[in-house]
Amino acid sequence: MGEEALPNSHPPKPRLALRVGITGQWPSELTELRIRSIKAQLTRIFLAIEEAAKDILRANAAVYANEPPQFRLVSDFSEGVNRLDTLPSSSGWLIEGILPGPKEEHIRGLANSAAADGADARAEILEFLKSAANVTEMPWQKPQMKDRGYVTAAGYLLRQIDLLIALWDGTQVKPGETGAIAKKAHEGGIPVIWLSTIIERPPRLIADFDEKGGPIASEADCTEGPLISALKPIFDGPSVDPGHFSRAPQDALIEYYRETWRSRCYFTVYDFLTRIASLRRPRAIIRLRPLVEQCSDWNTFFHSAPSANKLADRIRQVLLPRFVWADTLAVYFSHHYRSAYVLAYLLSAVAVFISLCGAFAVKIEQEVFFASLEFIVIGSIIGLILLGRHWCWHERWLDYRALAESLRHGRFLAFLSEFGRIHDGSSTLISRMPLWTLWYVRATMRELGLPSAVLDSTYQWRILDTTLHYEIEEQIKYHKENHDAVHRVDRLLHRTGVSCFLITFAILLLFLLSYGAERYSGDIATLSQHPLTWPGYITHVLTPWMLLCTAGLPALGAALAGIRVHGDFESSEQRSALTIDSLTSLKADYEAAMRREGDLDDTAERLIAASRVMSEDLAAWEELYGRKRLVLPA
Repeated sequence: MGEEALPNSHPPKPRLALRVGITGQWPSELTELRIRSIKAQLTRIFLAIEEAAKDILRANAAVYANEPPQFRLVSDFSEGVNRLDTLPSSSGWLIEGILPGPKEEHIRGLANSAAADGADARAEILEFLKSAANVTEMPWQKPQMKDRGYVTAAGYLLRQIDLLIALWDGTQVKPGETGAIAKKAHEGGIPVIWLSTIIERPPRLIADFDEKGGPIASEADCTEGPLISALKPIFDGPSVDPGHFSRAPQDALIEYYRETWRSRCYFTVYDFLTRIASLRRPRAIIRLRPLVEQCSDWNTFFHSAPSANKLADRIRQVLLPRFVWADTLAVYFSHHYRSAYVLAYLLSAVAVFISLCGAFAVKIEQEVFFASLEFIVIGSIIGLILLGRHWCWHERWLDYRALAESLRHGRFLAFLSEFGRIHDGSSTLISRMPLWTLWYVRATMRELGLPSAVLDSTYQWRILDTTLHYEIEEQIKYHKENHDAVHRVDRLLHRTGVSCFLITFAILLLFLLSYGAERYSGDIATLSQHPLTWPGYITHVLTPWMLLCTAGLPALGAALAGIRVHGDFESSEQRSALTIDSLTSLKADYEAAMRREGDLDDTAERLIAASRVMSEDLAAWEELYGRKRLVLPA
């Protein structure tokens, strides 16, 4: 990707993309007049969808890119659709198809069917394929399991769409056929437009199904208002109601769009702590890598991934820059938040030392100096906390990290286009994810489109292998490094804090021993008049240091303990250890699956399992740090 194509000023907004599925069956007695009527109704539906998208875009201009809506018509190449030559005429529509098997096998099967019943649909399918931008072909099925391919393709179709157009007589509900697809779509919350193939009625939205599986629909023409009412909740921007989150989702999303690229970070206190713990040289400025450089990090992933026409290019153009933006901002604000609380605790200990120094002042000017210095330190602590809370460093760090990780999972899920199924297994994460990040991820995934490939065993092996090496193993490596890093920081803070108390104990012991020696050697009052004699000299010298250290060092130890409690490094260490165990088990599962014959559902479950394990880790991380807002160390 060229640097000129990257969004360098602000995080990119998603483009409004609508995915419309179409499926259908023809009754044998269908007349040409009815066919012409259905074609006219389809034209009206497509125009109504375009108008609805324009209205949605106007109402949500703040959250979508300033580009025309994109429409994807996803077809299952069913008989009713094949016989229609009416496709959307607008250039904003992309045609995508899902075949129940490899194209050659599917065409061969149609030829056999044509020889048996005389109904040859090969010409229509081949013509449809020419117009399709992407065609996803299901794996080959044994002849006796041909129906399974149709059922698999139907389920796959429903996971790719936001709206379904069903050409149906309303009388059959059999697995893999139009009635079953329409019923399952309705149960999944997908609006279904029903075009009756036997009765002259306007296009209607299905409201429910009766006990026998028959559709229940209003007589209202859905193109005259009901359609946009059904689409608006799906495509409107995130709710303005904050719910159980601290910021309204719409406000948080718009704030994210206003972010600018951060090339360096000056909040390095936490980084200083981790580098000292790792015996590395501290740095005064954290330099963040340029956007174009970070966008090259996925090159090895793309090289290893299976070929799916131009899917890798779409991921590079759409998904990758959005991930890099969210990831870089998450890193930037993590340094701000973590450095803020570490610095607040350390400055609290410094304030105690300054106050004690002021106690030894012999002139009023010295007292004023130390009081002013302490005033500045206390004011800095208060100002730092207020600044962090005002600019929402904590919330932005959590939100942007959740967004980045969800987008990163999309790079391997896109090769099976299984975004629709992942939400079923990640309800715990979704309930904790800010609504705006979930909205942004879904809007992004809609733009990617289908993989144009045969999802056969070789294809499945390639995506499993790629996910194993560039996702699972990379995450295992990351969590091992994180486990070791937080362990070192926790150990450094613990040992330093313990040392503060041990040194205090040693100073008190030395003072008490000196005092006891004075008592033993003579009159204390006499010795105090001659402090340079032994052991009065030691007591005289130790007294001010004893007061400074015995009050200041425990304060420093308490500050270090506060950093440990706030950072909860031990829990973070345990979380990484648990995630390593889960990912190691998943790695063995992947290796076993790659030795078996590929099964599409099984492969999809493996990819979703990888996303789920990492999402559960993210949910645990958010649970851990979500309650640790910036507060005064009191």
